[in-house]
Order: sequence, then structure tokens, then C-alpha cells
Amino acid sequence: MVRVLFIEKEPDNPAKFRFSLNGQNILDWFRQKYQEVKQIIKPPIKPPVKPEMGKNKVFKR
Repeated sequence: MVRVLFIEKEPDNPAKFRFSLNGQNILDWFRQKYQEVKQIIKPPIKPPVKPEMGKNKVFKR
């Protein structure tokens, strides 16, 4: 995969510059990659385990 990094002038303010990676704003690219990584490493959510009725152990004196 070829990645191309450009330094371009902002269209609405030519005094400022922006980075783009493969034509995509670099901040948007990092946000996208962050979301992808979050999806991969996100721990699975397990529903809470409800105790069954009559199965509880109670200590009696």
C-alpha cells in the first residue's frame, strides 16, 4: 500500500497549511485509525450473571 503525505495550503485560509494522507485530512485519518483499533481491542461486554432462585447458599445459626 502506497501512502502519500502532502502539505497543502488551506482552501479557506491560504496563510495556513494542512497535512493530507492519500488525499484525506490527516486528523480524519488518525480518527479513523483510532476507531479501527478501538474496535479490535475493545473487551467483549458480558451480561451480568443473575443468581438463580433457590440456589443461594445461606448460612444459618
